[in-house]
Amino acid sequence: MECYLRPACLEDVDLFYEWVNDPLVRKNSFHTDLIPRENHVSWFEKALGDVNVVIYVLMEGEASVGQIRFNLDGDVAEIDYSISPQNRGRGLGRKILSLGIDAIKKDRPQVCRVIGQVKPGNKASASCFIENGFAEIFTQFEYSVKE
Repeated sequence: MECYLRPACLEDVDLFYEWVNDPLVRKNSFHTDLIPRENHVSWFEKALGDVNVVIYVLMEGEASVGQIRFNLDGDVAEIDYSISPQNRGRGLGRKILSLGIDAIKKDRPQVCRVIGQVKPGNKASASCFIENGFAEIFTQFEYSVKE
């Protein structure tokens, strides 16, 4: 079945809330705590109205199967994406990145650079970026002095 992107809308708030609190999404996020519903709804409403945030839903036929968000800062866009739990392992990560890059180039032609950050150990996401022509720029190391 063919995949395409559509703009996210307020009616997607519950779906995005379900996806953002999925255990694997939380594990692979830089902030791993569960997100309270009230915080999510407030953030989602604000994001939809922010000219520097572009959010799309990946559709497969009539089914919503993932989301991709671009946070814009001048001519740079930072990506955040996820695939619904029941649709992982089907190559949709590569697909959503490819479609997302095409969409952001069309919808926001000022964007010259797209950045994706991946936590160490998230090989599936890293592979999706590399297969879409992204280059690994650096690895960051951290040491916590308060444990």
